Amino acid sequence: MYYRTTHPAGTVIVSRNQRFLYIVQPNQVAIRYAIGVGPECESISGLFRVTGKAGESDQRQVAGSAAPGPDTGRKPGAQFALPALYFGGTHAVHRTSEPARIGQAARQGCFHAWEKDIADLYERVPLEERVVIAN
Repeated sequence: MYYRTTHPAGTVIVSRNQRFLYIVQPNQVAIRYAIGVGPECESISGLFRVTGKAGESDQRQVAGSAAPGPDTGRKPGAQFALPALYFGGTHAVHRTSEPARIGQAARQGCFHAWEKDIADLYERVPLEERVVIAN
């Protein structure tokens, strides 16, 4: 989609009010993803970097951890449902446990994305990429 910005290609831009996440591409184009905004990220803003990526099969989980629970989708020892892209140390874009809440406020977590979208983001966005959280 057309997206006018001064940020360089590759930058992840999260628009909390619009409930969209964009990955800036060359020539004033961006890839757009619908998101839900949880209480842990409803008031943050600023410039961050992707500091970590955690996938479904990430071996850094607590030894002996169980599969995700049906109520939260979180694994013991994980801060957010996996897969997740971490930025700013304690914030993340992560898989939602409430798909119907994409595009609106979520009850928990940070920035929620549909499973297919977070899988795409996980592959496209490298560590240390810029993340801009706006409005």
